[in-house]
Amino acid sequence: MKYTHLSIDDTNIWLDNIIKTLELIKLTLQKTTDIEINIKKEILNYYHRNNYSTFISKLIYGLYDIEDICIGYSTGICFTVNGLKNDLNFRLSDEEQDFRRFCDNIMDTDKITFVIELNQTWSTYADKPFEINETDVLNYIRVMKIHDLCKNALLSIGAYNETYDLVEDSRSSC
Repeated sequence: MKYTHLSIDDTNIWLDNIIKTLELIKLTLQKTTDIEINIKKEILNYYHRNNYSTFISKLIYGLYDIEDICIGYSTGICFTVNGLKNDLNFRLSDEEQDFRRFCDNIMDTDKITFVIELNQTWSTYADKPFEINETDVLNYIRVMKIHDLCKNALLSIGAYNETYDLVEDSRSSC
């Protein structure tokens, strides 16, 4: 099916889907931070469960606060660098580790910048029919693929919210 222009409604659907994709990217990046904070809190609660444990964790592991806990990038193993012992016997699950790597990869590519720039460019056309060409359609498909990647990553850790689902325009299927 060939596009030559988008109606105002379809233009708004495309722009809303780009905004949803940006919000989904933000949620994805926030979830990786949440995963790290949650495991660090769990470790701290475990090692500081009573006064004796707190004393031993400070003495042996150098574990005073949440900032003292590190998480290995490739292994997901939690450790400290300040103590006589380092391994805290905690690690991220395989799903959490894969999710964390996905977030690092999405930050290292131009995907986020691309979606932001496309949103800024296309927003100027929101109040009139949007004349489009093949490149615009390919860019929109790229946004939908980025959305799908983030959605699948969030589904893998059980954190996806259906409010971020894309809406179909009048002539395509997402």
